[in-house]
Amino acid sequence: MKEAFNRSFWTGKEYRSPSYYGPTDDRGNGLAVVAGLADETKWTSIKTLLDATFFAGPYLEKYILEAYFVMNDDQGGINRMKTRYKAMVESNLTTLWEGWGVGSGTYGGGSYNHGWAGGPLTLMSQYVAGVQPKDDGFTSVLVKPQMGSLNSIQCKVPHKLGLITVNLTQSSSGNLHAVIDLPAGLSGTLIWNKQEVQLKEGSQVIDL
Repeated sequence: MKEAFNRSFWTGKEYRSPSYYGPTDDRGNGLAVVAGLADETKWTSIKTLLDATFFAGPYLEKYILEAYFVMNDDQGGINRMKTRYKAMVESNLTTLWEGWGVGSGTYGGGSYNHGWAGGPLTLMSQYVAGVQPKDDGFTSVLVKPQMGSLNSIQCKVPHKLGLITVNLTQSSSGNLHAVIDLPAGLSGTLIWNKQEVQLKEGSQVIDL
């Protein structure tokens, strides 16, 4: 499938249907990365496209943002997240919107209390804080932060054994100070700048 997809849709700098003559779409390119159809040789071109193309509505924007983190461009993902959701964050409303504007002609219009716009919330815990299952069934945890230029992160992730708590501080020189608390019975691995530390249940302080 990957071979056929790339043969049919990759132009040498972007994915698009041969019979399509409109502007190249960010959604198809971002989804190709997340689905594993775009290998690393294509990432630079795709990132250039995603930096400048904004067709996705709030629902599919989650996958565009995820593509940045899959491509190890955490700062690019954080930058686009801030740009796309700026109006929602700065609004007096405390909810997420169906479209980019409330009651306007922008994509979606619709309601101003719409859960499908919440994709960045999962990305911030899974990629930015880096808390994700290490194996099937989440029997161990992987903490692999992609913090970009963020100085600190405080994150709590529910697990069937209890609450995973991760507090991270990144220095200006790129060192990491991590305070991680895992519930009883859960272990895992912390990865930072290709360094690996084994995690155990309970509270632990790690400097890398």
